[in-house]
Amino acid sequence: MGYSRSLIQEVLERNDIVDVISEYVNLQKSGKEYKGLCPFHSEKTPSFMVNREKQVYHCFGCGVSGNVITFIMNMENIDFSEAIKYLAEKCGLNIYETKRAFSDNEKLYEINKESALYFYKNLQSKNGMKAFEYLKNRKINELSIKAFGLGYAGPGWDNLLNYLKNKGFTIDLMIKAGLILEKNGYFDRFRDRIIFPIFDIKNRVIGFGGRTLGDGIPKYLNSPQTPVFNKSKILYGLNKARRYSRENMIIVEGYMDAISLHQLGIRNVVASMGTSLTIDQAKLLKKYTKEVIIAYDTDIAGQEATLRGLEILKKEGLEVKVIILPNGKDPDEFVKSHGKESFMELIRNALSYTDYRLMKLEEKYDLKVSEGKIKYLKEAIDIISGLDALEREVYIKKISESLKISERTVRTEMIKFVKRENKEFLKNMYINGNNRYNNIQLNLSDSAYKKAEKNILKIILNNPKYIDKVAEKFTLDDFEDQINKKIFNLICHMWNKKRFLNLQEFSSYFKEPEQISYISELIGGFIDIDEDKVERFLDDCMNLLMNRKIESRIKEIGEMIKKCFEEDRKEEAKQLQLELERLKKGIYNFRKEVDL
Repeated sequence: MGYSRSLIQEVLERNDIVDVISEYVNLQKSGKEYKGLCPFHSEKTPSFMVNREKQVYHCFGCGVSGNVITFIMNMENIDFSEAIKYLAEKCGLNIYETKRAFSDNEKLYEINKESALYFYKNLQSKNGMKAFEYLKNRKINELSIKAFGLGYAGPGWDNLLNYLKNKGFTIDLMIKAGLILEKNGYFDRFRDRIIFPIFDIKNRVIGFGGRTLGDGIPKYLNSPQTPVFNKSKILYGLNKARRYSRENMIIVEGYMDAISLHQLGIRNVVASMGTSLTIDQAKLLKKYTKEVIIAYDTDIAGQEATLRGLEILKKEGLEVKVIILPNGKDPDEFVKSHGKESFMELIRNALSYTDYRLMKLEEKYDLKVSEGKIKYLKEAIDIISGLDALEREVYIKKISESLKISERTVRTEMIKFVKRENKEFLKNMYINGNNRYNNIQLNLSDSAYKKAEKNILKIILNNPKYIDKVAEKFTLDDFEDQINKKIFNLICHMWNKKRFLNLQEFSSYFKEPEQISYISELIGGFIDIDEDKVERFLDDCMNLLMNRKIESRIKEIGEMIKKCFEEDRKEEAKQLQLELERLKKGIYNFRKEVDL
């Protein structure tokens, strides 16, 4: 759902950041700001600062920054649109969403909700005694049954169909929701099954899973794909787990695994509803956590799924670990046999992505014979080649111990591997390195220039009197970082139009959480420098960018000279060489003058 900038601005203006954050954090007045313990990391000394004037927060401990929207997104584990809606409702602001009053999807939510109530009541009735006894034997208590809305579909062919007809729902809608099937008439999809309602993060019922109580095939049956349900894009239990996933999220295969762990108080758990973790599910996990712990079954299918899941999660940029469950048990069986603390110990001892892959390699090859050792070494080096230098050294030692060969041998094979992989790259680098007109080296790293851009924006956002000074020397193209370019453009536009910066209005132009956090840090103006030295600091930052501007022109002319020689345009090349010498001399004097 997209919201207009004016609405976002109104939400920001109506929700005072100190008042909102005070509902979660005990804030104490500290000068012009408010201070408290950071809710985003563990600390004993308060380093979390909230600025009422600028309506931003910043933690000097973990570095997080943001405004009232990003705070609610992080605390409630919801996305930007949901945070806007949450804050709008909080301040009594009526949001007119661009949807029909009662859309087709809403009808599906309604029929799913009614069906879930029917299944739940059926479980509580005499008809559900067999199902209730089954859950009791599986040690699922009544609190969990209620919390997850578990139900029962009786053995009849048209029980749900008739119930929904009496409630006024049409056959077409029942088919569209995947609740009934058509074949020589109409009949219920779920029959004689324990029912697991599947919720989205807004706690709306979007589909169902059913486990047979008899000899029905398949053992587990899910709703088909509908306009509101796509199994590959949903994680069971995410509506509950998202509030507990700040450190990590545990992913299991089945409904019972997730429910059993939740029941024991391990609430950062979701189920992929089978062994095939998808890219969409990985993207969904990334919204709520940075680290995923896989706890799939240890049978062959589960192990294969773990390896696939590792790769998918890693490609999405998530940290990944794997729990090794003993004796072929699944999480549900394990916690019922060994208890919560034993499972927590498994979490603490979970293997890293690299350790797990190396362990599977050891299982794959016979390391007692030379052929097995050679194959293991080749694949192991491929696995660790992408690690940083320190991690590589650790694993080189581990591999040498596993194979009972010297670390020097492993390191030699690693060098050979890297050389083979990078042969073409190294060749290109050599050619470029000997290019006469491409040897202008930057004395400052890109990060230093980005920092200079960032500090300039911080200063002019909090001291608009310097905007004209910066705008006189620099254009939009002089800012290389895309977000900085956008911010500088917006500052100049607002300043030229009004000669005034409304920081709330300024913030409303940005909707991505990362951008909002960045903007909030800029607006917070957290630069450790005395106020009387701000202009000197600004000059230093501007000089850095001017240095880059000249270097960029030097590089550009070098390429032009090269092209002139290739096309035998000697006179033009001569003129460009003169300009190149002037620029080189100029940049030398410039650096000397500004002490770069």
